Order: sequence, then C-alpha cells, then structure tokens
Amino acid sequence: MSDPMAVAPESMALETDPDARRAWIDSRIAALEDEIRRWKSSRNELSVISHLPPEVLTRIFEFYKRMLRVR
Repeated sequence: MSDPMAVAPESMALETDPDARRAWIDSRIAALEDEIRRWKSSRNELSVISHLPPEVLTRIFEFYKRMLRVR
C-alpha cells in the first residue's frame, strides 16, 4: 500500500511550501470525506426503510408522535 502522504515528484512546491502542503492535505481530506459520504449514501439505499412508501413512513411517525403524547 502506498504512503497517502507521499507527493508526486512534479509537486515540489508541496514539499517546500507548508501552506501549499496544508491546502493539498485539506483538499484530499475534503475529497475523501465526499467519497465516504457517497459510500454511506449507497449503503443507506440498501436498508429496508429507504424502500418504504412515504405514506407508510408518515403513518409510523404519526403513531410515534401519539405515543410520545401519552407519556
């Protein structure tokens, strides 16, 4: 597995300029967070509840709301 902190040789500025390095790291973090968000969304699409019709979900939440009032 390659070093995630390794920099391509053509990116010498990243090795010598801390601000450029920080910006590069921040952009990599943002890209990875976006990829993680997309993976989580794909995983959530596989859950049963995401396939329930809106009417059923509405009924569930209405029932739950009534249960909370009873307490």
